[in-house]
Amino acid sequence: MKNLKFICLALLLVTIFLLLNCGGEANLWEILGSLYFNGSGTLSDIVADKGFVYIAAGGDGIYICDVSDPKNPSSISKLDTDDSATGVFKKDNYLYVADKYSGLLIIDVTKPSSPVKVGSDVKTGMSAEAVVAQNNYAYWVGGSASEGYLFITDVNTPTNPTTVSSLKVCNRILGAIYVDGSYAYIGDYSGVFYIVDISNPASPSLVAILTNTGIKNSQALEITKWNNYVFLSNWYGGLFIIDVTNPSAPVVVVNLGFTDTTYDSSVAEPYIVVAVSYAGLFRFDITDPLNPKQVGTPLIPTGASVAGVYIDGNYAYFIHGIQQYLYTARVK
Repeated sequence: MKNLKFICLALLLVTIFLLLNCGGEANLWEILGSLYFNGSGTLSDIVADKGFVYIAAGGDGIYICDVSDPKNPSSISKLDTDDSATGVFKKDNYLYVADKYSGLLIIDVTKPSSPVKVGSDVKTGMSAEAVVAQNNYAYWVGGSASEGYLFITDVNTPTNPTTVSSLKVCNRILGAIYVDGSYAYIGDYSGVFYIVDISNPASPSLVAILTNTGIKNSQALEITKWNNYVFLSNWYGGLFIIDVTNPSAPVVVVNLGFTDTTYDSSVAEPYIVVAVSYAGLFRFDITDPLNPKQVGTPLIPTGASVAGVYIDGNYAYFIHGIQQYLYTARVK
């Protein structure tokens, strides 16, 4: 009888182990809700913070959604911008928006249901494609078909932003930027990667160019960073992992290829989630960035091209660009 009890207990423990460790592989994601906007713009960028999601929606401007109940996301406000919102970044109570030829917009979202445009920085003939903010500065990139520029704007007084400096980085329009400490990590619309020293915002300087990311059909769409590694979402070029330990000599250490367009990525250490259009959302363990390991199977929403993703705690928020859907999912 004792042996039978021992065997039953052992089987129970093994079953629990398998459910927790094997079953989890197959159920890493759970779609909780979705929201259709019924607009005409293309959703291109997304950030989440404190129960709200902020979406750059092209000609439709900015959508703000309440996701405090992820099963029932709701649109609570919409702000028309002056041109076409392509990038959005949130810091404190402000949104910083890249609004094509209307440049940098600053929006007060202290009350998310009533956003207010409070400032802008426009460069004649120059398009704003992506933006981030750090300390008292907004860093935004864009340019024209033959010029790629980094602009640095003092936003200490959001109602009166002032240009501190600009730097011509290359002869192609720039499309992606990430800032960490003294460096800006930038990509252009041919996939080439740049590092700019911004330790003195009044005098930025180009310190490195990495051309082997600029492969055929590549286009830098999004950049994120974890520890000493940059992750470059590069259109049909896939996801490049770049060692930037030495900013003056960056090195591509991994290039993950996918079957569709690589639009975006979001880090929730030790994982990175990658948005790959109709191929869905992929999760990789990047504990060892030199050997990223795919975890489980991708999440593929029916008929959805995943154009952007943002991980906030245990939830993933992702967008279907053309069909104008926001999805919420639990990340296990």
